Amino acid sequence: MMRQRGIALITVLVVVAIISGIASSVILEQQFAIRRTENLLHGNQGILYLFALETWAKEVLIIDASKSAAGDHLQEEWSKAIPPMAVEGGSVSGKIQDLQGLFNLNSLVKKTGKISIDAMQQFRCLLTEYAGSSISPDHVADATKDWIDPDQNVEADGAEDLDYLSRDPGYRSAGQYFISPSELLLIDGMSYEAWQNIRPFVTVYPVLKEESSYINVNTAPLEVLKCLNSDEDSQAIAGDIVQYRDETAAFESGAEVIEFLQQSGASDAKVKTWRIDVESSYFLLASAVVFGNHELRMHHLLARDLEKDRVTVLMRSFGDEW
Repeated sequence: MMRQRGIALITVLVVVAIISGIASSVILEQQFAIRRTENLLHGNQGILYLFALETWAKEVLIIDASKSAAGDHLQEEWSKAIPPMAVEGGSVSGKIQDLQGLFNLNSLVKKTGKISIDAMQQFRCLLTEYAGSSISPDHVADATKDWIDPDQNVEADGAEDLDYLSRDPGYRSAGQYFISPSELLLIDGMSYEAWQNIRPFVTVYPVLKEESSYINVNTAPLEVLKCLNSDEDSQAIAGDIVQYRDETAAFESGAEVIEFLQQSGASDAKVKTWRIDVESSYFLLASAVVFGNHELRMHHLLARDLEKDRVTVLMRSFGDEW
C-alpha cells in the first residue's frame, strides 16, 4: 500500500512538473509574441513619422521656390533643422542639406562618357587638401573616374576590373554613376581615414546636364569653395565669398557672383572655369525618430523641379550613412 502511494505521489509530481513546464513555455512564448508585436507596431509607427518628415521637407522646398527668386542660401526656412520634437510615444527630428553646396562625384564624367577636366581639378584639389597623407590624390581621382565610365580603359593612374577582381572577395568597377557617396570606399587606393576626411565635402546626385552639378556658392563650405578653381588665388577669393555672404545673406544671381569674382581679381578666362550657381535642385533630408525602443534614421534624396513646382523623391536609405 505504501509503495503504491509513493508511486502515485511521484506520478502527481511528474504531472505537475510537466504542466508547470508547459505553462512556463506558453507564458514565455506569449511574452515573445507581445514583444514582437510591440516592435512591429513601434517600427511601423516610426516609419510613418519618417514619411511625415519627408512630406514636410517637400512642402518647405516648394514654398521656398514660390516665395524666393533670389537663389538658395542658408538663411532660408528649409535650412533650419527640426530639433528633437516630442510626439506621442517618442520624438522626431530632421535636417535638410543642400547637396549642390558639395562636390558631386558624378560630375567627373559627362553624359557623353568624356571626363570633365574642371570637375577633375576640383576633386584632385579636395583630395590633396583634405583627404590626408594616407592616399595618392592622383591615383584616387583617376580610379574614381574609371569607376564611373563604362569602358575598361585605365586612366593614367586609375583602376579597372582587373584591379578589383584580384581582391578577396573580388568585385568589378561600377561602370555607372555613383548611387551613394560611400561607394568611394570601394575605389582602389582609398583609405577609411581619407574617406572620413573627405566625406563632408562630397556627395552624389544625378547629372542631367553639366550645369546641374555646379556648386551653389551660397551654401558651399569654405573647403569646397577653395577648390572651385585650380588657381592659387581661388583660396583667397573663397574666403572673400564666405565673408560677403555672411555679411549680406546671399548672392542673388550668377551675374552678381561673376561680378564679385572679377572685383576680387579673377580674370574673365578664370571665371568661365568656376562651376558656380546660386540655385539648387538637389537636397538631402536626414530624418530620425525615436519611438518606444526603436531608433530609426533615414536619408531622403530630393529633387526639386523649379519649373514644374514639385519635389520628387529619388532615393530613400535607412541608417546613419547613405
